[in-house]
Amino acid sequence: MKKIKCAAALLLTLTLVSLTLVLAQAAPVFAEDMALTITGDGVEHETTVYISDLKGMTGQMSENAYSAWNTWPSKKTYYAEGVPLSELLKLAGLKESATTINVSAAPDARGNVGYNCTFLLKDLLAERYTFEGAKTSVPAIIALKFGESGFDKMDDVDMRLIYGQLASQEQTAAGFVQSVRTITVTCDPVRRLPQPEAQAEILSDGQYSVSLSSGNVNAKIYYTTDGSAPSVNSAMYNISAPNWQPQLNVPFKASGNAQVKAIAVASGFADSDVLSFTPASLGGGLVTFTDVPKDYWAGAEIEALSEKGIISGMGGGLFAPEQTLTRAQFAKMMVLAVNGKEPSPATAGQFSDVTQSAWYAPYVAEGVRLGLFNGFADGSFHPNDAVTREQMLAIAVRALPDGENKAAGGGGAFAADGISPWAKGYVEYAYSGGLIAKEMLGEKDGLLYFDGGKPGVRAEAAYVAYNMMSLM
Repeated sequence: MKKIKCAAALLLTLTLVSLTLVLAQAAPVFAEDMALTITGDGVEHETTVYISDLKGMTGQMSENAYSAWNTWPSKKTYYAEGVPLSELLKLAGLKESATTINVSAAPDARGNVGYNCTFLLKDLLAERYTFEGAKTSVPAIIALKFGESGFDKMDDVDMRLIYGQLASQEQTAAGFVQSVRTITVTCDPVRRLPQPEAQAEILSDGQYSVSLSSGNVNAKIYYTTDGSAPSVNSAMYNISAPNWQPQLNVPFKASGNAQVKAIAVASGFADSDVLSFTPASLGGGLVTFTDVPKDYWAGAEIEALSEKGIISGMGGGLFAPEQTLTRAQFAKMMVLAVNGKEPSPATAGQFSDVTQSAWYAPYVAEGVRLGLFNGFADGSFHPNDAVTREQMLAIAVRALPDGENKAAGGGGAFAADGISPWAKGYVEYAYSGGLIAKEMLGEKDGLLYFDGGKPGVRAEAAYVAYNMMSLM
């Protein structure tokens, strides 16, 4: 009986020792080996990795110099080595429907959520660059080594998010989350920033002092004064965070007729719609026409084209922005927008229903010469028919450099119905180029909806023509 007890005790001891060894092997190798968890409905399965796991991924390790600006603002260069974020998301089974990603640091001593940043997944994983030396593509990484004085002086760090810039002035340093503990990927609907707001004050020299602001305190505002589409490569209005050096965010000067465009951009949001205005219109109450108030969605475009002589009113100070226009009227608008001058007299015989004496004949003839108009299979032009919205966009795209070829690429932003098969590529390319205002769009089955067969109205035509000119 005693031998049995001793044997049982020995067996129990060996079992406990074995279990201890198994648990020791399952636990992190080092006491400082912290865990990183990837979770959320945007991944197939919650995944936890340790620093030791990341150090073992030598085949995926990436070492790069990262250019950056902070919120003071000051330009910095950081040196980092780590595992690409895309590789870690693969481990968790990133879903195609994933939209946003939140990167969160370790909680504080009281258990409160640590410093965190939210990004649109497509933005964080987009091709980003370092502008230290030659512009070079660099991946977003979870860094294990980090330094500011060169690759040979990097120190071990506790899982830090580092990513490149979309433009050389983009302020990225605030998003370099330290001591990352949780990455949450979601399929949440993407929120869009509101348009920036603008104010203008006339100066003694006749120019205007223009101020821009955003309802989102973290948003950056980029602007142009030549009518071109703003982007992260454009001038930045609020170069300092308002709680750091607000004195750096000063108004800029522009002429009253300058076509100013501004866009708000912030991490975790879709870019705002483009705000378009002339400084003079901000203080005038109304634009050129009494039926186009200054806050009308296409007011700036209507005024700008009126000043250039490309469009005219309907008499009595009216523009009739919601009135449909004919194919002949749109032909005149587009030819003047492309050429900037009246065309030569028309030649006869281009279309069976366009007589040489018709007022619109020179515009139709010049439009054909420019490759804007095709007419119909029976040799007619239908000058008095209402121009449809998809016809407007097709003509505008043909006016752009290599527009016809680029439109052939198609796309998939829009619902299948609503657009004629022949026009789909034009509409997709026009949308990507900013020729379609949000007021012209709807939504169907989670996709954008565009009623291409609907007759276009004068305000839409002005918006299309003006924004086409900015891309020419």
